[in-house]
Amino acid sequence: MGPIAGSVVTCAYDANGNITEYVSGGGEILSHCDYSAFGRELIKTGSDDFTHRFSTKPLCHKTGMLEYQLRKYNPWCGRWINRDAIEEDGGVNLYLYLSNNSFDIDFLGCASVGEWIMTLIGPAAPSGTAEAASGLESLGMAKLVATRYQLTLQITLLQAEYEQCPNPELENRIKELERQVSAIQQAINNIVNGDATSKKKRVRGGK
Repeated sequence: MGPIAGSVVTCAYDANGNITEYVSGGGEILSHCDYSAFGRELIKTGSDDFTHRFSTKPLCHKTGMLEYQLRKYNPWCGRWINRDAIEEDGGVNLYLYLSNNSFDIDFLGCASVGEWIMTLIGPAAPSGTAEAASGLESLGMAKLVATRYQLTLQITLLQAEYEQCPNPELENRIKELERQVSAIQQAINNIVNGDATSKKKRVRGGK
């Protein structure tokens, strides 16, 4: 049945922030939907009148496109239908969705969580690293921290999936991601330690 005009309807979400159910005030599930990793509707039951679905974005029932704030997304192809507004600065593929990583989060349809973190913490990254001469030390540190965040998020989601359905492929994937996180953390530590050593040298030279 469709929603009743003027009635109160509550949304239910999965762990990725996708709307999976619309529930009436009396507890009746009016609509249910399950999605693929890139937003394709795999299972849909109940009313089709509700607009907001995958990633909480409104779905156009005529075109099948998801309406992000700045771009339209085609979940059946797993790509944007128009070019990136910042052109190749966002990557060579101008239609790529979340760097082909559906575990990431895209706020506006044009930047992932990692890219937003780089914007926020880049200026505050340690100075005095090996890249200081070229002025890239902040960007380098920010990229490491952003990549570590993205990999850690993937590990958390895969671990939750592994608990539900253990299999060797998932276990190996988790171990590989943990290895990468460990290597990135070591690189971050090296930058921080190098910065501390550089400061000590400057203090001694001043004396």
